[in-house]
Amino acid sequence: MTERGSFRRFGMRLDRHGRGLLLAPPFLVILVVVGYPIAYSLWVSFVEFNGRSAASPFVGLRNYRLFIEDGIARQSVTTTAALAVAACAIELVLGFALAFVVSKPFRGRGMLTIVCVLPLFVSPVVAAQLWILLLRAGTGPVDIVYSHVLGHPLGVDWAAAPWGYVTILLVDVWQWTPFMFLILLVGLIAVPPELDEAADIDGAGPMRTMRSITLPLIVPYIGTAVVIRIIDSAKLFEVPYTLTGGHPGLDMYTVSFYLFESGFVSFFQSFAAAGSWLLLGVLFAISFPLLYFLRTRETE
Repeated sequence: MTERGSFRRFGMRLDRHGRGLLLAPPFLVILVVVGYPIAYSLWVSFVEFNGRSAASPFVGLRNYRLFIEDGIARQSVTTTAALAVAACAIELVLGFALAFVVSKPFRGRGMLTIVCVLPLFVSPVVAAQLWILLLRAGTGPVDIVYSHVLGHPLGVDWAAAPWGYVTILLVDVWQWTPFMFLILLVGLIAVPPELDEAADIDGAGPMRTMRSITLPLIVPYIGTAVVIRIIDSAKLFEVPYTLTGGHPGLDMYTVSFYLFESGFVSFFQSFAAAGSWLLLGVLFAISFPLLYFLRTRETE
């Protein structure tokens, strides 16, 4: 009886602490793999560190001040913000249009969905190379078609400003509109069809139904998609790097591109670390109010 009771107590303790025991190994792995680099980069941002010298004197907020005062850094932030907002807006409109079409039953809907989603699985580098080939001056299909239509070569350098921005937007919209499409499609499918039927019986037109019923119900889906895309667009690196061959000039820098060059080409690693933390702070300041707004809407 005593032995059976001890086994029972052991089983109860195991049930009580089993979750902690099971979660401990992955938590330790995450702490080492993720936590240590984050803490290390934060330390680097407060010292003078270039990866080649053993001395790392503490400089406080100097690296943060240098990044804020740097003209190229400010221009890269402006460029990134403009590209992120423009890409997100275009992708939202196109993604909603596609999702609205696919949400209605028709023949071939499954095939259209597959075709719409395919660009999402392409590497950003491959996507950039594809559009570089399409837009290449003289030999690209776009340039050839325009040459026949206009009667002379188009003569546009799609890799340099200002047309380089258009190329980046084309690649980003082509690749990430499917992401918006999938999330908004889930939202549209989740709208009860009874609401549309009731609105139709009451005499509400399609636009009135869309504005008064559908859009308010899918606001959480729209907000989630926008937050994720804004955060992801702020990290834009592969496309401009591939497009410019790693030599963008001052006009084509995005924040991630400029931080990469500062940290791993020029070895101003403390400067790059400080810029990365400032970028994280800006993204948090943008995304937190949006996520809070979405959460309050869900609890209403």
